[in-house]
Amino acid sequence: MILLGRHRFSVSRFHAEHYPDTADSALARGPVVRLGLRFERWLGGRRIEADAFVDPGADETILSLRWIQEQGGKGSQARPRTTLPDPRERHHYLLDEGATVEIAGRTLALGTTRPVRVLPQPPMSGFEDMLLGRDFLAAHGLLFVLDGQEETFSMLLPEDEDNRQRRRRILAELSEPPG
Repeated sequence: MILLGRHRFSVSRFHAEHYPDTADSALARGPVVRLGLRFERWLGGRRIEADAFVDPGADETILSLRWIQEQGGKGSQARPRTTLPDPRERHHYLLDEGATVEIAGRTLALGTTRPVRVLPQPPMSGFEDMLLGRDFLAAHGLLFVLDGQEETFSMLLPEDEDNRQRRRRILAELSEPPG
């Protein structure tokens, strides 16, 4: 299934609202996708919209504590269940409940191979709500194609034979020597 086909580079809504002077900059735009996010317990499992930066160079998936606080407010339901802070890095937490993302109508689990980190501001220039790292892409066998010239990106979920063959064709063509 093609989750995203030639999706245009963009910036997060937070970035556009709070930093409008840089939102149109080519350096600010990147592989950002609007998705649905659900937590096992937090906020009763309701679907929340989030902007995710897809980064195959990042080892792990990260949630922005800023975004979490915007969603949860104050009180006992202020944030999802997390571990205690890392003693060496007081503002680093790990998500301690199940969570899923929904992209193009498909629900995909988070944190299946590595725990999801919760940080005050993830290491992303665009102030996205979350970063989908290589752990997420690998856990679901996603093929991620970034076209820098066209400023688009695509994600393929090879869940059926047709898409597994499409994935093999793409990888074979990319593996051929130039000539």
